[in-house]
Amino acid sequence: MSASDSSIQSSSESLNHFEPNATLQSYEFEPALARDGLSDLEKRPFVEEPHPTRLLTGFTCGCYSLLLFYIVGTILIIASILTQHINLSKSEVQDWPEVQGGSQMIVDCGSNPDEAKSKGCVWDLMNFAWTHPLCYNRAESEDWIETYGPWKWYLDSNATQPVADEDLPYTDAVYTEYGYHVEHCLYSLNLLILAATSGHLIADETSPLAHTHHCSRSLVHPDYVPYEQISTKIYLLYMRCMTLT
Repeated sequence: MSASDSSIQSSSESLNHFEPNATLQSYEFEPALARDGLSDLEKRPFVEEPHPTRLLTGFTCGCYSLLLFYIVGTILIIASILTQHINLSKSEVQDWPEVQGGSQMIVDCGSNPDEAKSKGCVWDLMNFAWTHPLCYNRAESEDWIETYGPWKWYLDSNATQPVADEDLPYTDAVYTEYGYHVEHCLYSLNLLILAATSGHLIADETSPLAHTHHCSRSLVHPDYVPYEQISTKIYLLYMRCMTLT
């Protein structure tokens, strides 16, 4: 018997002695190589791709953290600015000096009507004064006269001696309605604001703080005085044009 015949006979004998209930031994086989010479295992990426849910969760957490960072940072910045503003405010607040108006006289109207005319001054009924054109606002004065006038004028407080309008520039003192006093005060305050915002010259009677205080107290006086009541005495003035500061 040849060697090959012996091998076949041995295999046949093994099959003949096969036991059906015998436990089969399991074997693991390596997968076959792909055409490019790499197995499926070797083709897998070295770093595992993140799970979609895990990626979304991480992104959301990152956004919340960034948002929280910006909110906290913004609050800290605002708090810092407010603190600096309060500190600056405390250090910069100062008492305002009481300026009685006008630091430099530019031109005057003399001391009588003839001298006023020679200096080129004109009559301003709203200030009851001769006023130089450099500090006379013709449009403003005429507007107030047209809006709130006319008024009545007298030489006496009993209103028995009337004064004509054309005689007013030459009358040293007159009595008039309380309404004129109120409107003169408002006119003066208006001129003061115009001069402050434009740098224009202003009449010396208008610029003092004392005059503003006088007008303010008159306007807020608790006792009502009828505008038609003859209760205001006015003196003829000759204005000087002043710088406001």
